[in-house]
Amino acid sequence: MDYSYTLKGIFNNEKSATKVTAGMRMLGPGYTSLGIPNLSTDKLEVKSKVEQKLSNKQISLSGEFMWYRDNLIDWKRFTTSVTRFSINAGFRFKGMPSVNILLHRHS
Repeated sequence: MDYSYTLKGIFNNEKSATKVTAGMRMLGPGYTSLGIPNLSTDKLEVKSKVEQKLSNKQISLSGEFMWYRDNLIDWKRFTTSVTRFSINAGFRFKGMPSVNILLHRHS
């Protein structure tokens, strides 16, 4: 037996079309789920995202950060740690093709 928990907060300002999301997820190494038998466990994950819409929601900008680490109790030979940053810009003007630009950094 083990534990799992998720904490998540959302700030949504409709007036300025801004949305901020941040969360943390922990799955203990012995945690099992009958509903999801192949669930990846033994990990700690932190995510955050900022989204902004401009020009009557025709332009959308977002930035995202994710950090992940497994082998929390050092019982495996190796530990995996991942950091990811991404920036996205979307342009959707009426009568024009939509364009998305994504910059992504993963380590």
